Amino acid sequence: MYFDRLFDCLAFQQERYPQKVALSYAGSNGWIHHSINEIIHLSNQLSVGLSEKGVKKGDNVCIISNYSNSWWIIVDVAIQQIGATVVPIHATATDEQIVYILKETDAAFCFVSNTELQERLGRLKEDCPNFKEILFLKKSTIQNLTLHSSPEKIAALEDFKKTIKGSDLATIIYTSGTTGEPKGVMLSHQNIVSNILSVITLLPVKPGDKAISFLPLSHIFERMVSYAYFTMGIQIHYVKANELRERMKEVKPDFMTCVPRLLEKMYEGVIQKVNGWYKIFRYFGWWAIRLGERYPIHGRLSMIYSIQLFFVRIFFFNKIKKITGGNLDAVVVGAAALQPRLGRLFSAIGIKVREGYGLTETSPIVSFNRFEAGGVNFGTVGIPLANLEVKIDQPDEEGQGEIMVKGPNVMMGYYKKPEITNEVIENEWFRTGDIGKFVFKRFLQITDRKKDIFKTSVGKYVAPQKLEKELKTIPFVGQCMVWGENKPYPIAIIIPAFEELKNWCLNHNVHWTAPLYMVVNPKVEKLFESEIEKMNQDLEKHERIRKFILVAQEWTVENNELTPTLKPRRSILYQKYKTEIEKIYPK
Repeated sequence: MYFDRLFDCLAFQQERYPQKVALSYAGSNGWIHHSINEIIHLSNQLSVGLSEKGVKKGDNVCIISNYSNSWWIIVDVAIQQIGATVVPIHATATDEQIVYILKETDAAFCFVSNTELQERLGRLKEDCPNFKEILFLKKSTIQNLTLHSSPEKIAALEDFKKTIKGSDLATIIYTSGTTGEPKGVMLSHQNIVSNILSVITLLPVKPGDKAISFLPLSHIFERMVSYAYFTMGIQIHYVKANELRERMKEVKPDFMTCVPRLLEKMYEGVIQKVNGWYKIFRYFGWWAIRLGERYPIHGRLSMIYSIQLFFVRIFFFNKIKKITGGNLDAVVVGAAALQPRLGRLFSAIGIKVREGYGLTETSPIVSFNRFEAGGVNFGTVGIPLANLEVKIDQPDEEGQGEIMVKGPNVMMGYYKKPEITNEVIENEWFRTGDIGKFVFKRFLQITDRKKDIFKTSVGKYVAPQKLEKELKTIPFVGQCMVWGENKPYPIAIIIPAFEELKNWCLNHNVHWTAPLYMVVNPKVEKLFESEIEKMNQDLEKHERIRKFILVAQEWTVENNELTPTLKPRRSILYQKYKTEIEKIYPK
């Protein structure tokens, strides 16, 4: 069966790998399960209900939800099937961003996940003249809308579906960005389906396996992955992010996608437990962790290492794996850089972690590290997908330049912004704005974001993401941001990895107190000076971090310090620490 429309993924599963539990979500009263037949039936009924409500081909319908569930996907499919366009809005969007999107898309309807969002949208809709109604993303609302259905109307819907082409617009996804007004990325059915078909043969899963999903469906990555799961016959289990740990033990997933920060949090949780052990056991725990961080991805394991790993897995690593349910075999991460040492550690534990790269504009995956032998190199974002072309524009002497992509996954353009579209798409080549190069012949490595590169006051260009990646190789660094626009040299704002730091303090007779006091402890400052000085030895003179600021409070999306994809909002963080930054530089 060939298909080129996104909603056809459901029919594909129904024909090839029909699942009695295709889609589940963890509700307040337990798990709610749906078979593939139920999902298709509900989606068809809802399509009829929305048509009766006045939604027609070419209309835009918004969805705002602070968590994912089955109804999100059912609504998504129902809207697509009547030729309308789904416009997801991040629940973390500001009021100004929500109003901007509602007005630009002329959306008349918006689905929300709870009363808080309903009240918020109720206050904002007065500024949106075309807006009509707020609908709930829950069972009762869906049931009310499906009452309009009948066998005759479903038959008419099936005929109407045939008029929808793969080249038709499927969704508009607004990029959050770090500055400026949002841009609506227009993706066709074919854009997303091409990405699905190019990745499903590369994942180590089979029909009937279980996947757990907690990332927002408002992001194209998790949404595309959900439809890929349908295509592969994988059981999807949606959970809230704050319930992930307990739900993993219930689901026992085989596969998942996540952001590197989740793995960092898991690691921090492990070392927190290790730090609480008696001294001799603590030494064993840290020895085992360091052993895992040296796990060789390429080539055979030495006999000594294999014996050590065998016993470490029995007495330690298997207990860590049980936290994930015990069956988790593979994880794909994106949105931010994965620390290579964590990639090796989780591989030693028995969980294969692979980093990928993509953008909303590329539907989204451009490249990722593979699961077969020789297909992974930590510190890179892997090998480009087979159905697209990737080139480096105007490479410098190191082969580094802007990454450009050409293929069926490249967006249709930015909604109502043809001028900006023409700036980034030239002869079908999309300018990503990311700086990178090819290493080991075929592996893509991201070195920075073009718009983030700054010039110091001595006229030297500095790539902050490159330096942030270097800083993250220091075990004591949790979060960080490099700054230095029009300044003599770059500096770093650092939030320590406090559990790692606590272990160092225990081993060096440094009295441990609260993080707030540790960041001003002279011995801790000396430790960071020493580690950064070692790092600087491998950097160009103008790239070296001369000064740093240690801070105690973690940056979050909720505080608007990170984008929804966990990238630092540099201008906001600069304003937050402006006083401290200005004290560092001479007048």
